[in-house]
Amino acid sequence: MGHYFQGEHGRAASRLARVAARTDVDDNWLLGPAELTLGKMADLRGEREQARALYRRAEGREDVWGSRDEARRLQVKPFDGREPGTRPKDDEQRYPERP
Repeated sequence: MGHYFQGEHGRAASRLARVAARTDVDDNWLLGPAELTLGKMADLRGEREQARALYRRAEGREDVWGSRDEARRLQVKPFDGREPGTRPKDDEQRYPERP
């Protein structure tokens, strides 16, 4: 995600695609944000059908940082490069063994 926010979309896409490809568990919390971000980058490249497919996949994943609602919106209106000013707080404790 850091590469994406720094504008390094090529590096971000390759790393996010690896996260999505090597994940064995469908409910991994990283999949929703990864597929959403991959969809945004596809929209920026003008690959609307690929973007919509990734948004549909992100909709079915765990709702992390409002990724489901954002994916629904982006299926209707393509991503224009402007990120939301805020994101919903995610209170899920995914690693209870860590402080």
